[in-house]
Amino acid sequence: MALDLLTEEAIEGKVEHLYQYDVESFIWVLTWVSLRYEDGKLRRNGMPFDDWLRVDAKGCQEEKSSFLFRVKGKNTVKSSTSHQCAWQIALSCLRLLLKESYEEMDDEHVFQNLLCAQVPLPLRKEFPPVDL
Repeated sequence: MALDLLTEEAIEGKVEHLYQYDVESFIWVLTWVSLRYEDGKLRRNGMPFDDWLRVDAKGCQEEKSSFLFRVKGKNTVKSSTSHQCAWQIALSCLRLLLKESYEEMDDEHVFQNLLCAQVPLPLRKEFPPVDL
């Protein structure tokens, strides 16, 4: 879940759900999979994610915020070998979350900046955008 949706106001239904929150949620899922799984199997490596599941929404927001600041600078978190590329994309997106403000972005800007721009060029060439 997006950090803004883990607030008391959001839980009470007082926060408008934005497209950006879906993008951020995807980034968190990509992070989770990249760090928790190796070749489709759950890793037991002491990552903080188990704590995210045991706390309430506010506690999860605090855990995720703390994690964000840990990966802000040096990348001390290691992905599984089978998800290294996905982790690099997730890491780039997570770092961008710390810099960008959703409030001034339209949906296309969010998509381009939070997702497309973070995918390494070789992957973008391999999987070109599809017009819907």
